[in-house]
Amino acid sequence: MKRAYLERILTKLGWLPIGPSGVNHVAWAHPRKLHRLYVRQTAIIPVATAERILVNVTMMLIGRVAKEEGRFWSAHAELVGAFTHGESRREAFDVLAELIESMVDRPGFKVTIRDHAVAGDGAVVIEANEPALLAALVLKHQREVRGLTLAQVAVKLGASSRNAYARYEQGASVPTIDKLYELLAVVAPDVALVFEQREPERRGRRKRTSVSK
Repeated sequence: MKRAYLERILTKLGWLPIGPSGVNHVAWAHPRKLHRLYVRQTAIIPVATAERILVNVTMMLIGRVAKEEGRFWSAHAELVGAFTHGESRREAFDVLAELIESMVDRPGFKVTIRDHAVAGDGAVVIEANEPALLAALVLKHQREVRGLTLAQVAVKLGASSRNAYARYEQGASVPTIDKLYELLAVVAPDVALVFEQREPERRGRRKRTSVSK
């Protein structure tokens, strides 16, 4: 992939170059995310590297926040097993974000939630400042729901050791798009990996990668 094309995608997603990092890389930052990206300044970037960068900035989950009887609002992200509620819609957003953060339990990991601009019916978009950890939570929960061990998943993937797959569950390795398809096909065959255009954020609301079921 041409570096210029990757940089155009990052710019459209709200990322901006902030200066050189070392001799060969340029650091990129996003105004609402804590982590940075580093892109090597070569004319061509290997496709696998570009895919890892894009997964790391575009991973989203689809959840739902809905009014229930009485004063409560339910909030859930089924793919990671997060089910909670609040006494107002805003509180439901905040409590769901806090729950997912506690499930990941990594210092600095932050979740943001916003309304899904198209789906409606209470659908919300769930994003994180470290998308690899959000993907790891999906993989771990879906594996456990299906009663699979790490060793069993490794066998299904044709891997000689469970450690390679375990690194994805730990967030230590960022899967390419193709690899994420492969992993989900084993641990969550009924889950779809969907690509959709990121909607511009709306002002005046607290915000909190897309995979759907």
